[in-house]
Amino acid sequence: MTEIIVTGAAERFLIADRATLSVNMSLSDAERSSVVERAAQAHEHLVARATGLVDAGAASRYLANPVETYSNSWRDGDGRLISEHTANVSVQIELIDLELVGGLTQEFAGEGSDARVGWGLSDELRNSVLGELRAEAVEDARRAARDYASAIGRSEPELLSLRDGDSGAGMPGPLARGMMMAAEAKGMDVTIRDLGVRVQVIATFVAV
Repeated sequence: MTEIIVTGAAERFLIADRATLSVNMSLSDAERSSVVERAAQAHEHLVARATGLVDAGAASRYLANPVETYSNSWRDGDGRLISEHTANVSVQIELIDLELVGGLTQEFAGEGSDARVGWGLSDELRNSVLGELRAEAVEDARRAARDYASAIGRSEPELLSLRDGDSGAGMPGPLARGMMMAAEAKGMDVTIRDLGVRVQVIATFVAV
């Protein structure tokens, strides 16, 4: 009797149905009180915009981070002490309406913020394919075990044990696989990314 241990895998690419906008704004001023006040106003504005998107059903949720501040001091060529105070404001918004991505990034950029986009899959979309992928991964492992059993002249292998291997979701696919989305008046064209959902199993077979 020979023990055969193999891995099996299956992967599917799905068009993202979530987009997380990470919006950041950095403000600097020679006066700490001034930069803190401006940061508080910027924070309030971004939170209000995020809240509006959630209330309208365009976003599922948002995360408002605390305002972060730090200071730098140095002396100029005349030996005078120069101080600069900086405040960072950041908010993350999870969008459901992906047609708004281009317009919102353009909007935030126009207001002086930096907006970065991260694509994702909802739990519902990811879970919709997991059952099929698990079955495909097991069959992939079974094919590998048959190949090894045949190579050493053994009989049809019998499955002895099975466990999950490394699985993942949200891995970016090739850029060319994205679907072009025309935002027209809402902003620039944006390519929605395909993300891979992968299942891997580790299987032990025995063959006589």
